[in-house]
Amino acid sequence: QEGRLSVKWPKPYDETAYQGLKTFYRVPGEDATAKIGNCVTCHHPPHFTDYQFHNTGVAQMEYDAVHSEGAFAKLDADDAALGRPTEDDPNVADLGRGAHSDDPDAFGAFKTPPLRNLGKTDPYMHNGAYETLEDVIRQKIRASELAKAGKLRNADPELLDMNITEADVEELAAFLRTLNEVPPENYRDIIIKDVDTRK
Repeated sequence: QEGRLSVKWPKPYDETAYQGLKTFYRVPGEDATAKIGNCVTCHHPPHFTDYQFHNTGVAQMEYDAVHSEGAFAKLDADDAALGRPTEDDPNVADLGRGAHSDDPDAFGAFKTPPLRNLGKTDPYMHNGAYETLEDVIRQKIRASELAKAGKLRNADPELLDMNITEADVEELAAFLRTLNEVPPENYRDIIIKDVDTRK
């Protein structure tokens, strides 16, 4: 509607969250110069999850932080044991779906989490490794960079289509914080009252 009609959003939306929404929903094939979050490919409404398993590098980053960068890529899946990485045993790793499947694509993959009520569910990711939403977004940026460089083991292909940077972190985090569910008694008010308009 931009350019034709005024854009309206209820509180707690503001211009920052609105730009984050656009980046979140933007996928490849649209404006090539725009910020592409490609987030909605796996986090689609209404619960903002596809209930599928994807590897976005969380297990690899945790393992490599203990055993040096690139160590997860060399880990023998047949010898690996499920657990949190420790310096004492390089065969222990957070295998994700790979701990319960013979499918090599399941190694390091975890189910897409829903994004509702994120303000009440920190710390984030399956291992609680990230304190803030900003930290999570930075992890996705790093995972995308590793995937594009061919350094992320079993990388989810959706990471290749992201092109966000540190400059986009604040906007995306602001949008994610708007996904808290609204109590039924306040739903009508949030639509009608406190509406900002941008022309």
